[in-house]
Amino acid sequence: MIVILDSLLITVSVASLLYTIYNILVTRYFFKQQTDENDESFLPPVSILKALKGMEDGLEDNLRSFCQLDYPEYEVIFCVEDEKDPAISVVKKVIAEYKNLPLRLITPCPRLGANPKISNLIYGLKQARHQIIVYNDSEVRVPRNYLRKFVPPLADERVGAVIGFPIYQGAQNWVAGLEALTLNANIFSMLISPYLGNSLDAVIGATVAIRRKVLESCRLFEVAKDHVADDGIIGKTLVQNGYQIKLIKFVIPMIKYREKFREYFLRNLRWSRAIRIMKTKGYFILGSLMGSLYAFLYWVMHPTQRFALGLLLFLTLVRLIQIIYNNKKYVKNIIPWRYLWLVPIRDIFLSPVLWLLGAFGNTVWWRGIKYRIDRRGNMVMMSQ
Repeated sequence: MIVILDSLLITVSVASLLYTIYNILVTRYFFKQQTDENDESFLPPVSILKALKGMEDGLEDNLRSFCQLDYPEYEVIFCVEDEKDPAISVVKKVIAEYKNLPLRLITPCPRLGANPKISNLIYGLKQARHQIIVYNDSEVRVPRNYLRKFVPPLADERVGAVIGFPIYQGAQNWVAGLEALTLNANIFSMLISPYLGNSLDAVIGATVAIRRKVLESCRLFEVAKDHVADDGIIGKTLVQNGYQIKLIKFVIPMIKYREKFREYFLRNLRWSRAIRIMKTKGYFILGSLMGSLYAFLYWVMHPTQRFALGLLLFLTLVRLIQIIYNNKKYVKNIIPWRYLWLVPIRDIFLSPVLWLLGAFGNTVWWRGIKYRIDRRGNMVMMSQ
């Protein structure tokens, strides 16, 4: 029995090691080989929809960045559910500062579904004037060429949506630092591998550019308004309707200065349960690729064995190389390296806990509200 367990732990550890190396190579290939052939003549008017709730780190500068874009014609619509939300004062300040731009605030936006973000976006879409829609998260802070990168690929009628790579910046405590290091490394392989394999069927809410007629004909907000995994169900619906999801070589900065561990844990737990619902088989395969955990368990069983220690150290080294390489090569921003030592702790202890809880639970917390999710991924509010 022990021999079988040893063989199993070694096998999954080596498989995870090879998978990490593969992800490093495939990410490098994507950024080296793929070209974003943009049709600079296709720059139609754009409606940017922003669903807001509460105060975010650097919210004012985040919103201001959307008022400084190098693009011929666009509008920004801010959607806030509660007219007493503190974000409204920031929105009004930005609107007053950029009086020459078509900026609008829509509030209140009474809930149309359990998903708070999609509910707000439905109100924004009703008020949008243009045929190209771009929606994004409140943490996003964009460069001036933002729309010039995301809009031109929509000239191809086969493209249903355009997405990029969300990355965290600005970490000032260990929780935000750990999130930045791990997400900024993992997001590339999470998107690139299925994209190159023609199996990408999810969007990324940090930024989605889409034609209005596609959004409305596929009823994307309608199918997502109660769903825990709006990115997943929107992407899946697009693919089912024959559209492609275009992944461009563009990183989307998301500002996160400080975060409490509870918020970090509950958000990652929500993501885990959302992934399990959308990708059940894939979710359990991911559980077999937690190589750091399995190498650690093998070492615990054989603490005096050089091979056991070597396997654990080598797997940890390759994982750290992936994180350092991806962050330095593609994120190209100040990275909180002082928190790098936390990565093995996350991989060995925290990730397995999140995966295990994600595999069996049916409740999630979103912005302080508790929801119950059914087998299809639809949410019902339990408490506020």
